[in-house]
Amino acid sequence: MLDADDIRIITQIVSNALAEERKHTEAMFADYKEEMHADMTAMFAQQKKEVHADMMTIIESEVTPKLRILAEGHEALLERITPPEEIESMKADIVILKDAVHHLSTRIDSLQKAQ
Repeated sequence: MLDADDIRIITQIVSNALAEERKHTEAMFADYKEEMHADMTAMFAQQKKEVHADMMTIIESEVTPKLRILAEGHEALLERITPPEEIESMKADIVILKDAVHHLSTRIDSLQKAQ
C-alpha cells in the first residue's frame, strides 16, 4: 500500500511531468502559429500579386483602349471648337456688321422715301 509520502511524491512527479508536457505543447503550438503566420503572409502576398496582375490586365485590355477612344473624340471636338480669342474677335466683327446693316437699312429706307 501507498502511504501519504508516496502519494505526494507520485503527485509531484506527475505534476512535473504534466508541466513539462504543457511547456512542450505550448512551444509546439507557438512554432506552429509562427509557421501558419508565415505561410498565410506568403499566401496573401502571392494573392496580392495575382490580383494586381489581373487588374493590370483588365486596365490594359478594357480601360486603356476606351480611354484612348475617348481622348481621340475629345481631340476631334477640340479641333472643331472655335478658340475663345477668335470668338471675341468675331463678336466685335458682328457688332460692326450689325451697325453697318442698320445704317445701310436706314439709308435705303430714306432713299426709297425720297423717290
